[in-house]
Amino acid sequence: MIEKIVNNLVKNLLKIEIIKSQEKVLYEYGIRLLLTSIFNSIWIIGVAAFLGYPILGVIYIFILGNVRTQLGGYHAKSYGGCFVCYNIFFAFSILISKFLSFIKCNRLEMAFIGGVYLLIIYKFAPVPFAKKLDSSEKDIAKKNALGRTALWICIAILLRNYEKYWAFEILAVLGISIVLMLTELNKKE
Repeated sequence: MIEKIVNNLVKNLLKIEIIKSQEKVLYEYGIRLLLTSIFNSIWIIGVAAFLGYPILGVIYIFILGNVRTQLGGYHAKSYGGCFVCYNIFFAFSILISKFLSFIKCNRLEMAFIGGVYLLIIYKFAPVPFAKKLDSSEKDIAKKNALGRTALWICIAILLRNYEKYWAFEILAVLGISIVLMLTELNKKE
């Protein structure tokens, strides 16, 4: 279905001369990636709404998109595999946030978990997937990952007394992002 939409869009863009024929592959890839991301996001928010946690779905998408792009790490070999992994990781994030809520994780414990996350990122991030990064690109990606993670940890700590499930979901998704990074790092060694 996505392939058909991509092919029709690119064909029409070529036909009305918005893109050149040598740009066809690039536009096919970009549109495919965009449509897949939109579909995955709508699906996750729908599943989260069905489970009664629509905001947790939004948090999951924001953090995964915001932090994972800087961390690097595991990538599925197909869009179907990506969809399955995306959903499995969302289910894990819900379970982890429920667990943190069950053990009544307080702000100090949340700050400790966040500190551990930041240390892991400082030590190991980023893990490039397709292309090699030069040292300046690695430094920029590491700083971005650290800054974004620190911001999300602060938001989680602030939310602790207001929306504890939201706060715990933030920690859960950050944890999953870091595990994905470390998994890929382990493969590269």
